[in-house]
Order: sequence, then C-alpha cells, then structure tokens
Amino acid sequence: MERPKLLPVHGVAMLDFIARDWSLVESFKARPGDVLIATYPKAGTTWTQEIVDLIQSGVDVEFCKRSPVYERIIFMEWTGINFVMHRKGVEVLNDMPSPRTIKTHLPYQLMPSSFWDNDCKVIYIARNAKDNAVSAFHFNRMNKLHPEPGTWEEYLHRFMTGNVCWGSWHDHVTDWWNMRERHRILYLFFEDMKEDPMREVSRIARFLESPLSEQQLREVVKLTSFPVMRDNPMTNYSTLPTDFLNHSVSPFMRKGDVGDWRNHFSAAQLEAFEQDYKKKMAATDLRLRDSLPCRPASLPLLLNWWNEEQQKEEVETVEVKKWGTFLQPRSFSSSLWPRGCVQEKHNSGKKEKRGEGEVPIRSGLSVCRRQGEFGIASRHR
Repeated sequence: MERPKLLPVHGVAMLDFIARDWSLVESFKARPGDVLIATYPKAGTTWTQEIVDLIQSGVDVEFCKRSPVYERIIFMEWTGINFVMHRKGVEVLNDMPSPRTIKTHLPYQLMPSSFWDNDCKVIYIARNAKDNAVSAFHFNRMNKLHPEPGTWEEYLHRFMTGNVCWGSWHDHVTDWWNMRERHRILYLFFEDMKEDPMREVSRIARFLESPLSEQQLREVVKLTSFPVMRDNPMTNYSTLPTDFLNHSVSPFMRKGDVGDWRNHFSAAQLEAFEQDYKKKMAATDLRLRDSLPCRPASLPLLLNWWNEEQQKEEVETVEVKKWGTFLQPRSFSSSLWPRGCVQEKHNSGKKEKRGEGEVPIRSGLSVCRRQGEFGIASRHR
C-alpha cells in the first residue's frame, strides 16, 4: 500500500488524510467529564491508556479485555483507514456516551477549544527527546500508515526540524508544559513512570478521583508492565492486519526502555542533537531526563541470584562507553541489568554501610554504586 504524505495544518506537519479532514477535528465538541490522554507520538501513549482504563474500571481485568485498546480509547484526530466500525475517530466519539476517554497527539495550539470550554481533564506524558526520536523511527519503519522514515540519519534530521508527524517535539512538550496551570492538566514524564510506577499510577488515580488500594495499585502496575503489555493482544496491536503494522520489521512494543538512544546515536549525531536541543529548550524551565540512576530492586535478591549462577556461567567483560566497565554473566537479561553502574571492588569479608544497614561483600564481588544505590556486577575470576 502507498504510504501517506505530510501536509501542514496551521504550520504543523500532519498526515495528509488528517489535514484534508481538519475541519472535522477542529470542530469536535468535547463534553464535561471527558478525559484526554495527550502525548507526542511514542511517548507512552498506549501504556497510559491501559493504566487509565484499568483505573476507570476499578481494576476489572476482564472488563479491560473487552476489546483492543484502540477501540476502548478512541484516537480523536485519526480520520484515515479506521479499525473501529470503519468510521473516523471524531464520528465514533460523537456517538459514544459520556464520560469518554480520548486519545490525541495534537500539539496544544491545535486542540479544539471545546476541551477548555468544558474544563476537561488532560493527562499529558512527555518522554525525553532522544528516546522519543528512536522509538518513533522504529514505529515509522513498521507502520505503513505513516510516511517512510528513511535511514536513521535522515529521520533524525527531520525529527530535529519538526518535519515529522504531529510536528516539532520541542514545541509539543513545551507548549503543553506552559499550559499545565491554566487548565486541569496532569503533566507526567515517561522516565518517572519507569522509575516508580506505583507512585505515578497513584498520581493518575488521584487525578481521576478514583483512588486505589495498595493491592489494586500493585495489580495495575503488574498488568501494565512492559512484558505483560507486550504479550497482551489487547495492547500490543497484534490484532491489526500486517498490511498496516508489520511487526516483523519492528514490534509495536519494542523495548520501552530509558536510554536506548545510546544504541543509535553516533558521536557526531549526539553533538549536533544536543546543540540543537540546548538552543530550542533555552527559554523553558522544563527538564527531562535521558537516563535513570542505577536502582536494583533488592541487593539481597541479586546476591542470591549470584550464588545460584556463579558455578554455571562464564563471565565476559562488557565495555560501557562513557560510564565505565563492568563484568556480566552472558545469561543476564539486559532488560534487568542496571545500566550505567560504576564498578567498585571490595576485599573478602569487608562490610560497607550504605543507608539500609550493613551489606556483606563477598570475596571478588563487584558492587555497582551510583547515587547511593547498589547492585551486584559479577564475580571476578
């Protein structure tokens, strides 16, 4: 199938079929009680949709399996090939009963004014620009309903100039940030959600005036973890035809990490990107993190794991550019490894005191420490 082109809508690059139907989107009538989930593309949209649906259902797991997430929470401005009753997003929403939960990628400047006239609640999620660019690049590779991204070098240039779907990342995140106190906007960060999902899910629940018990919070966090959502056909978009989304090119739910940009940016690309970023973000107090501190869940758990693994695994040295060197057993899952940790060696029998009491250090073990956090690197041989 032929991929769409980009056309400008009030100076913002938009998919051609959305641009042609812009009058339908612009005149959309929000209602009191509507909840809007707004993001720049690939900033944690589906993740937040599933969290919100679970909260609104009272953590009714079976109810949230009623249909794929794109049928439960409608994409407002999507007016092209539609998978919901073969109708445009605004048309489906117009026939839905209140209260409605709505998805959008629109920048603040293009939002229908009816949302503000009706004092609607908005949950906005921002993701750091580097990871957002990488994720969007891979999504555009597999999504035939978006323009062809070209090479990573070509796509990165277009991302930096805003010549991509839904326009400039810089304008998108800063404009919504600037409006967060004028309207009822809960402004969240993808990195915060990864770092402490219990805290951030609790914030969302309170904002929606649907507080959850601790048990319910834990259930929502578990059900919306990356591995669970990746394997859930109601959230992983595997129910759509491969003519539209080709998961063999790149899965819809690819990594969901913070810091994967390090695997894509060359030194020259990183320098140019950071210079451009500094210039475009100079006038805002918005700050986003492009990495997370080393934060293993449990040092005793890692010690136990090492005791089980040390006899059956060879050890290889892994070089981590700019962050130091550590040793890693080959079987250790990279998704679990606290990247960016700095190695420290300790002698047999010593004990170190670090905030949570004395930590026994076994002979030859390396302890990762960054900002007061710990994790076992490996046993030296």
